[in-house]
Amino acid sequence: MTQTEEIKRAREIRIGLGLPEWEAEGPQLPEDIAPFIVYLASDKASNVNGQTFSVRGNIIALVSQPRIIAAVTKEGRWTVDELVDQAPRTLGKGVVNEYQPKPEKAASG
Repeated sequence: MTQTEEIKRAREIRIGLGLPEWEAEGPQLPEDIAPFIVYLASDKASNVNGQTFSVRGNIIALVSQPRIIAAVTKEGRWTVDELVDQAPRTLGKGVVNEYQPKPEKAASG
């Protein structure tokens, strides 16, 4: 696969944002994913069930399973206004965005 300048720049941005190197390797392309899907559909992978994988180029990673760490309930559907009020104090309490953009350095002149 030949990387375009756009793909190279996107990778640089992801690395600049502090993403782990394996997450910055680039797009998930069908030609990279297809062999793994065929493997998963084979009898040799009969023990694999309910797992999440990430395939990026030459890296295949087993991703940790999601688990509920906080929940809120109410009668009926949630409205946006209710979520704006409740989520930061409940679901979002203590949540930190690990991938915040880094502050731009001031140009020296």
